[in-house]
This record gives sequence, C-alpha cells and structure tokens, in this order.
Amino acid sequence: MLKFILISFLLVLGKIIAEEKRVICSDLLQDPLSRYLEKKLTDSSKWNIHFMGSYLGFKMLESKEADIGILALKSDQRKDLEMNPNYLLLPFAFQTFFIGVNTANDIREIKVDVLKDIFSDVGMDKYSSWGDININFQDNFLSDIYVLLASERTGIGNQLFKAEVLEWGRYNIKATVVESHQELSIIVSGNPNALALFTKKPRNEKIRILSIIPSKSNYGFSPSRQNIFYSDYPYYLSFMVVCRKGEMKNCKELCKVLYNNDFFDKIESKGFIALPIVEREKILSSYLGL
Repeated sequence: MLKFILISFLLVLGKIIAEEKRVICSDLLQDPLSRYLEKKLTDSSKWNIHFMGSYLGFKMLESKEADIGILALKSDQRKDLEMNPNYLLLPFAFQTFFIGVNTANDIREIKVDVLKDIFSDVGMDKYSSWGDININFQDNFLSDIYVLLASERTGIGNQLFKAEVLEWGRYNIKATVVESHQELSIIVSGNPNALALFTKKPRNEKIRILSIIPSKSNYGFSPSRQNIFYSDYPYYLSFMVVCRKGEMKNCKELCKVLYNNDFFDKIESKGFIALPIVEREKILSSYLGL
C-alpha cells in the first residue's frame, strides 16, 4: 500500500513539474510586472516567473531552460527574431526618451546632430542661443541654453539617449542633473531657455515635446504610440512576448493576462509606452481568439 502511495505521489509530482512553465521577464519590467502577474496568475503551481537581463533570458529560451520570455529587444535583435520561423513575437510596450522645451519657445523639432552637440562635451560651446540653432527663431527672450538631465545614472530612456545620440560620449559639463521627474517638469515649465531630457513623458501644459530629425533625414517624428510601433520614431526599446512555436497554447494563456487594459494603464504610469489600442485588439483577435 505504501509503495502504491509513493508511486502515485511521484507520478503526480512528475506531472506538476512537467506542466510547470518557466517565464523569464526582463528585469526592467520587475517594478510594474511582478505584483501584477502574481495577482493575476493564481495558478502559481504552473507559472514559475524569474526576472533577469534580457540577453541571458533569451539564451535560456534558446537552450529550452525557459518556455516563454517577456524581454527587452533592440531593433536589430527584434528583426532577427521576427525572421526566425521557430519563434513567435508579440509586442506590448516600449520605452524611449523625450526632449522637452518650454512652450514659450517656438521650436517644434530638432536635429539629432544638434542634440548631440548640445548635450555632449564635444560641441558644448557651439550654441549660445536658440537663434544659433535656427535663425528664424525670435530669441530676444532666449539667451543661453539651459540643459537639464532627468538622471545621469538611471532609466532606460537615459541609456538609450547616451547610446543612440551621444554614442556613449560624456554629457556636457554644464548640464544640470535633476533626479526628480516632477522637479524637472517644474523647472522646464517655468524656464523659456530650458532644453531637457526626460525619461518619461511630462504631462505639463507648459512643456512641448520635440520631434527629432534623425541624421540623413529631413523629417522629424515625435515619440508616440503610433510612431514608435510603426518605426517612424528611431529611438526606442521594444518589450516583446517571445516564445517557441511549440509553446503557443501556454503563450496564449499568458497573453490573456498581459493584454489587459489594467496592465497597460499600470505600465504607462511607470513611464512605458503601451502598444496602440488597434494593434492590441489585432493581437487579441489573431492570436488569442478573443
């Protein structure tokens, strides 16, 4: 009898272990995602969730040590995986940076080369007024450019700016580092000379977000849901659900939890940019049958 009970226990245990699904999430998502998934995935015996760097996380997917990934992918990584027939990729959020000015400033867009000159120590003395950037600006009330940084050390938006615009160069020594997003918004909303790097979109009626004109282009795009998703805006990091084709059933189950309005509201409050609603509905219909 004892032998029968032991065998039955081992069979049940084996089944539980076999059914357990290991989900690897980007550590950049730990703050908005950990409690949400813990709350929504009530069947904790099935879902084993770990947070770590996305590079390591994808290596675990490749080696089949993990079943599903919720990972941060740069544009080249994303393109490679989209071409790989063994994986399914579903976007759900993005992160980027925002360049803001006071609305008293007439400027609407700025070239990335100009941004590099202003924010880096390479061209730090090239511009002394907004009129130096564009002779059409009336700069009688705009004297010296006042440079502010949301943070020199934290935030994926800040890291993207350093990599893509500054090419990992040093910040201008005249730059004032402001650690608080709220404080930065207050300063820029009250200073017509200010040019600021925000790591999330400021919601202040006296701050305008500039469109950015990439190198070798004549068109500028603002960082919005649509412009980022359709790849018009060049500087962003994609957060994607990644799974092997054999895990489609479990991936759908997880996506029912992720593609939820409550979750998108939550991540946007943390500075992420959610997938456009139209595209979200397409994913729900195409992949989840909802």
